Parts: sequence; structure tokens; C-alpha cells
Amino acid sequence: MVIFLAIIFFVPLYFAIFLSNNSIFELNKIILFKTLTLLMLWLAIIRLILSRSARDECAKVLTDKVIVIPLLFIIFITASVFYSIDPEISYFGLYNRFQGAASFIFYILFFILILLNFRETRETKIVVITAVLSSFFASLYGLVQISGFDFVSWSEPAIITGRVTSTLGQPNFLASYLLLTIPLSLYLFFCAKKSLAKFAWLVVFIFQALCLFFTYSRAGWLGFVFGLFLATLVILITFRQKVLALFKGKYYKLILMLFGLALVVASFMLIKSDFFRYRIYSVFDTKSGSVAARMNFWQASLKAFKEKPLFGYGQETQGEIMVKYYKKDWAVLGGVNVYSNRAHNLFLDCLLTGGLIGLMLYLALLYLFFKLIFANIKQGKQVALSIALFFAMSAYLFSLMFGFATVVTNVYFWLYLALAIIVNRKNFGGGGDSGLKAENRRLPGKIISLCLIIIISGVVFYQISRELKTLIADHYFSEFKWSRDYNKYFNALEMYKFIRELNIYDRYYQREIAEILADWLDNLPGDLFKRPGKEIITRELNSATSDNYDDVIVRAKIFAALAMPGREEYFNQAEDNFKEAIALTPEMPANYRDLGELYFKKNEYDLAEIYFYQALAMLPEVDSPQISPRQIYSINYERYLIYKNLGELYLKEKDYDQAGSYFMAAYENNLSDITLFKKIADTYYLKENLDQAIFYNSKGQALNPEDYVWPFSLALLYEEYGDKIKSREYAEKALLLEPNDQEVLNLINRL
Repeated sequence: MVIFLAIIFFVPLYFAIFLSNNSIFELNKIILFKTLTLLMLWLAIIRLILSRSARDECAKVLTDKVIVIPLLFIIFITASVFYSIDPEISYFGLYNRFQGAASFIFYILFFILILLNFRETRETKIVVITAVLSSFFASLYGLVQISGFDFVSWSEPAIITGRVTSTLGQPNFLASYLLLTIPLSLYLFFCAKKSLAKFAWLVVFIFQALCLFFTYSRAGWLGFVFGLFLATLVILITFRQKVLALFKGKYYKLILMLFGLALVVASFMLIKSDFFRYRIYSVFDTKSGSVAARMNFWQASLKAFKEKPLFGYGQETQGEIMVKYYKKDWAVLGGVNVYSNRAHNLFLDCLLTGGLIGLMLYLALLYLFFKLIFANIKQGKQVALSIALFFAMSAYLFSLMFGFATVVTNVYFWLYLALAIIVNRKNFGGGGDSGLKAENRRLPGKIISLCLIIIISGVVFYQISRELKTLIADHYFSEFKWSRDYNKYFNALEMYKFIRELNIYDRYYQREIAEILADWLDNLPGDLFKRPGKEIITRELNSATSDNYDDVIVRAKIFAALAMPGREEYFNQAEDNFKEAIALTPEMPANYRDLGELYFKKNEYDLAEIYFYQALAMLPEVDSPQISPRQIYSINYERYLIYKNLGELYLKEKDYDQAGSYFMAAYENNLSDITLFKKIADTYYLKENLDQAIFYNSKGQALNPEDYVWPFSLALLYEEYGDKIKSREYAEKALLLEPNDQEVLNLINRL
């Protein structure tokens, strides 16, 4: 029971606060959940081995018809791995989502273990209190964030974005979680008999409601209203007389006060808060923002569903589907080269991953839950709790019409289904002796039992170690990416070595590292320096063997990085894979740009030019009224990359006017890249226009006075200009910045 309560309490709250990770939230939560579930399983198996009554309880649970639908649902999800378009992803789950078949196997284990470990329905209140207390601390942290006193330094703090994320990492995820727990705090409030307890649960509810508000999740707000409306109908139908009496009793003024306060607060925020008003009005805006983006995803999902309507594409494969429907106009709403790995609609996600069969099984699961809830209400079994669970699930499911489930919300989904069963089946799965009474066995039986316990313990703790190794691998991956950002090449290779030594099953990290290294190698000096990286990416070709888009791109980038004069086969393989990627998603500009860069590396400048211009043609204009500053930046950055490539191309072709104009265009689209002034200066130098070369080097020095390259370049230009005084002046400035540079020393000696 303690481990079970620990799952309910800690999984929503835990994130990568003790060990730095690349996946800060979902990976840490799923590994904590799996680890604690494995410990529960271990104890349950030991109990089954030692106790006949425990085996009888287990048989009773597993043969009860009420768990047939959950078992069929999990069996179908597991079987989908075998027909999936990406079996590895469907089993292990998509990185940062972790909702593959492996996770669902643990959800069903958790579900069954709850049924096995509950012996009295009164224990449900302990579970509810634990869930509510967990959400209280999550809400408290969310309010701390919005107040600007966060103890963690986030890249996008709530005080800047205006939306709280708490321990869930994303406002919509937090909102979905709160929808599952707010009704439980209301249940505790109305069922509490002591005034102090009522006050405590009221405070918890207020914290939760405020936190839900500050998520600014429109799906969360709509879900709450929808769930509240349905729950109110159920209450009115079930307790017609009591509701009328309630308005004449002691709660009358409190209910009116809370309702009036909610209206006043909502009206005040609508008048005073531009952000709140924008979030409300944008619900009805189908031409811009996330609403319009979701409509794009929904249209693409419906088209994809029609191609495989019966069984779908397999668990967690939505990203592979969406990329094929990418349109250049998506960049106006979401960003260049960006596509969703979810349909952002519960039913469409079911249709994509499991087809009509998967959707019917999920609807059967929901039917089971609501049938049990209404049966409990009708039979008078913990009616208040049943209504709270109905409220929670209705609100949550409505919010998923615009989003998707996470680790935490899936854990609570299966918890609530188990609670509905437990309330419906008095003393379900137990009612017997809660103690562990071993059977009286003879010596051979005891030896067999001991051997079984040792074997099971070995298997369970081995699996726990595998889960923890994944967490450690993610830490090394985070360190690898940090090394890449700071150009610490050999430190990055060391992190790769550590990940390989962990020998985890999922090949995600090796593929990602291979792709990052492939992009990195072209910017490193000397083949000897590159050799260890090339050995790694050559080895990791084996981890990207499918025909799916992600693997095609990884192969293309690896072959492009390995390509060099004398290795034409690598050029050809890179070319084939880039063209295959373009065929899969014809409107994604990055693929055209990458292929253009390959031709540039191959010195086929005419083809490079064609593909660079095709990449530009795949970018939308930034003058759309629907476009946001974030999307403008994304589009401009892609333009910057393409213009920079065109500048390099024309520089190679000695068309210095074109080169200079494209370098300038690149700078105008990315003002942070001051090195482009050096490129522009070089084009003027090559045109023998020393005045303009000096002018642009001077601009670079003014913007980046700490870089010795600028005064050194100016010193060389003034030397050629014949102004030795100016040349020596700038050479001495360069020497102050880089005292040991031999070229600067040689110039000073020469002067």
C-alpha cells in the first residue's frame, strides 16, 4: 500500500531535479512509475508464491469479467507493435512521450496490482487524500512560479510566458492533471465533517483552481466547465430533493458566495488582462494560433486514417504520419520544418495508432468506466466519490479533444478505472487476511518457493536496473548536447562511449548522436580530428535501417558527412536518401537545403543553387496577419541559413556582388551572426574595394570588440592600404586580445 500511495503522490511531482537530464519531465516520471510498479509486482509475486489465499485472490481478480475489456485493450496495443510502421517506436514509445506498448504493459500491471492490494473500500479515501495532496503541492509550486519566486531557473519561466507549468513541464499537461484532481478536493470538502477539515480542503481547491486558471489552457478551462456541467446534471437527477434542501441549509450562502466570486474574478480578468482576453477570444479563431494549427493536424489525421482505417499505423507513430502531410503554410502557425507527433485529439490519435479496432476498444474502456460509475451511484456505493470520479474523467476526456495524454494522466486514468471497479465490487480481490501467512510446506516445497523468489527477485531488480540505466543514459545525452553547444568535441565522444557501455535496448540516443555528429563534423578541422566521429556515425548506420522519415534523414546526413573526394558512393547514397526524404515530405525546406549543401560539398554548384532556391520557395511569407513573432523568427532563421549557403556558393563561383548581397540578406534575417560582416568584407576585398572591406570589418569590431579577429583583419587591410600607423595600432589591439597568436606577432615584427 505504501508503494502504491508513493506512485500516486510522487509521480506527478517528480522531475529531473536531482540528476540533470535531457528529458526533464516525462522520462523521469515514467521511470519512477515503472520502478515503483516493479517493486509492487515483486512483493505481490512473493505473496502469491507463499500464500494460497493470495493465489485464490489473484485468480478471482483475473477471472472476473470486468477486466476483460482492459486486458483486450492492452493486448491490442501490444499486438500493434508487430504491424506498426515503426515497431521499435511502438514498443518503447516516442522520446519525450514514452507512451509505447511497454508503458501500457506497466499501466495494466499497476491497474491489476491495485485490484489485488485493495481489501476494503474505505481505503479509497486514503488514495483520494494522497492524490489531492500531491496536486496541492503541484499547484503550490505553480503559483510560486507565476509569482516569480521559482527555485529552478527555466529557459522559459512562467513569469515571462505568463503560463504555469509546475512539475508537469507544460501548461496543458498541468491543466489535464488538475482536471483529474480538482473534483476529488471538492469531494473531500463536502464529505468532511469537521470545520477545520472543510477549511483545509477548501484552501486546496482554491490553490488548484488558481493554478488551473494560470495555465491559461483553453482546453483545461473548457474541460472544467464541461465536467462541472455534466456532474451538476448527475447531482440534480440523483439528489433532486437534497439539492433543494441544500439551498435552504447551511451551504446556501457559501455556494452563492463562491459562484459570485467566480463571476467577479472572471469579469475582472476579462476587462483588465489582455492575455486572458486573448486566450478567450482565440478559442473561436480558426485562422491563426494553435486552434488553426490543430485544424491542420486534424485534416492531416483524417487523410492518413482513410489510408489505413482498420488497424492504423501502430502506437506512437503519429509523427511519422504527420511529416508526410507537412505543408509550407504550417510554418505560419507552428514553425519551419516543425510537425506534430500527436493529432491533438483523443479519437484521432486512437484512429491513427489503432484504427477503428483501437478506437472501439478505447471506447469500450470508457464505456466500462462510466457504466461502473452510474451503477455505483444507482446502488448507493460511495455516491459522492463516484460523482467526483465522473466529474474528473469527463473534464479530462473533454480536454483531450484538443490535446493528448501524458505519463501522469495515464497513471491516474488507470487508477480511477480501478477505483470504479473496487467501489462497485465490495471487497474486490480480497477481503481476506491482509497478513502474509505462508503455507505449511515440506522441505522440497520450501526450497522450490525460495528458488522461485530468488529468480523473480533477480528478474525484477534486473529490470529496475535497466530502467535506471535509461535515466543515466539520458543524463549522458544531456551532457553530450551541452558539449555540442560549447564545441567540446572529445568530451561529447566520451559521453557517447558512456551511453554505449550502458547497453540500453532503445537505440534512440545512438541515432540522435549520429545525426548531431554528422552535422558537426563538417565544421571541424582536419580529417584526423574527425576520424573518431566518423567511426561512430559509420557504426550507427545500423541503428537507422527503416524506410521511415527519421531514419532516412539520419542515413542521409551520415552519408553526407562521410562523403569526400574519392568516396563517390557516399555522395550517391546521401543524394538518394535526401531525395527519398523529399519524396516523403515534398514541402519541407530543410530537406532541399540539406541536399543543396551536399551538392555544394560535391562542387556541383549548379545543382546546389537549384536546391537552395527550391528551399526558399518552400518558405511562406512573413507578412501574414496570422503569424506570430515566434514563427517570424523561425522562418527568418531558415532564410538566414539558405542565404548564407547561397553567399558561400557565389563566393566559390567568384560572383562577389551576388555573394555580398546574400551575406547581407543572411545578416538581416539573423542579426546575431556578426561573423557575416567578415564574409561581406571579404567579398569587397576580393573586388579590391579596400575601403568597404575596412568599413565592414570595423562594424564587426564595434559589435564584437572582444574578438581579436576584427582588429587583426583591420591591421592587415591597413598594411595593404599602405597606412602602417593604423595597421600597427590595430595589430597591437589584436595582441592585447590574443597575446600568444603567432600571426599577430609576425605582423607587428613586420611593421
